[in-house]
Amino acid sequence: MAGKIVSLEEYRKRLVKTFVTRNGLNVKVKVLTSTIPFLKTVKKLGLEKPETLDLVELAEKTENLYHELFKEYLLEPKIDVDLKFEEMLEEDKIEIFQAIVGELTFFRLPAKPDSIQSTLDSWSFG
Repeated sequence: MAGKIVSLEEYRKRLVKTFVTRNGLNVKVKVLTSTIPFLKTVKKLGLEKPETLDLVELAEKTENLYHELFKEYLLEPKIDVDLKFEEMLEEDKIEIFQAIVGELTFFRLPAKPDSIQSTLDSWSFG
């Protein structure tokens, strides 16, 4: 069944989310509409095989992923202009990241654990 018809203006508004994080930071993000920019950033930062990284490398590269995405998709406050990335609480970074990538079907894994593993095995970043 088809969804409700909306104007292009209303449709475009859905691609921007404004919310207040649990810690009170008022943010406005542009929602990622394609997995391609995300995967390119993941590959550029060396996160295509996270299981091969030690915990410190994984944490550093994850922080770099957040920073790269925030520069492009965090509309307000502007990262490194209005708010330094290093000043942000980890909890807020995660919440903002989830808002940016949350609409991607890439992140909607099947419910069964065996299906999840087969989905993960089928992903090819290289």
